[in-house]
Amino acid sequence: MNNPDLNFGWGDTDGIREIMLDRYSKDVPSKPTMGSDIFNLDQGYPAHEGSPELISLVRNLVKKLTNKEYKHILITNGATNGLCAALSALSPEEIYINDRYFSFYPGITKQFAKKVYSIPLKSSIITPHPKAVAVVDSPSNPRGELFIELETASNSKMDVVWDAAYWSPAYLKSLYITPVPEHKIMVGSLSKLTGINGIRLGWIAVDDDSDYEKALDYVTHNLCGVSALSQELAISILKHVNLDHFFSDSSSLIDDNKDEFSKVAALFGNQKIPDLGMFLYWTVDAELLKKIKDAGIIFTSGSFIGGSENEVRINLSRKRHLTKNLVDLLKKI
Repeated sequence: MNNPDLNFGWGDTDGIREIMLDRYSKDVPSKPTMGSDIFNLDQGYPAHEGSPELISLVRNLVKKLTNKEYKHILITNGATNGLCAALSALSPEEIYINDRYFSFYPGITKQFAKKVYSIPLKSSIITPHPKAVAVVDSPSNPRGELFIELETASNSKMDVVWDAAYWSPAYLKSLYITPVPEHKIMVGSLSKLTGINGIRLGWIAVDDDSDYEKALDYVTHNLCGVSALSQELAISILKHVNLDHFFSDSSSLIDDNKDEFSKVAALFGNQKIPDLGMFLYWTVDAELLKKIKDAGIIFTSGSFIGGSENEVRINLSRKRHLTKNLVDLLKKI
């Protein structure tokens, strides 16, 4: 039977979630989503665009993260739904996705365009359709690279959807001095930002009125709005939790876990530990990969995220003691 403590695969952020819950218990004077008060909340369907109070709070959060104030904020069912709403709004004929995470998104994007392409980050040899859209993740998953612009999109004047799920001081130390990628619509994830994956809450930020109305139309006709309870928890977090302290503690967690994995870097051929992002992405030979699997350790195969079977993505946001225990086990294999 799989041991969940050895699962460093798909990206459960339990270490960051633990920090948020600890911060929440200290900073929040009342917890409306806990205990009997939960039954005093409005249990009707929420507005499709999200609670006005949450929209205001997310607008302030996005300004803190990007130093930009967008005209429209639309609350979505996580970043995936936000990406769908953004693409629906832009109605692309073609979608271009940087080749570092191409295989992860065709299942989402193919419903919005007839053609979906993987392109090298600095490709200048293609001539996109006039209604082409590029999707750019920065920092990237899994390599933690920054893309201020996708050269192909810049050269062709393509509209860009920015997947900003990891644009957080937890994963990006130079956030406040780093230019944001060129984009038309930003897609964010409060789930990844706070570590509370189950909240399933994201947003899109956009200035264009027509794009916003089309995105809202997509959300309205495909969903019943984000859970009222998720929105209440998000409001409570954004109103009361000291996010600067939370981000600082989360960044320290990531750094500590990187330090732990550096102790077994030789096992993986002393490959680079990235400065940014939430993951290690290392190449492994067949013998080591078999030993890892035989030990019951679960990493995400590179074949799922645009790489190969002999690459693994390793989650850096798990709890410190779980990372230490895993590293101790790796030392023995």
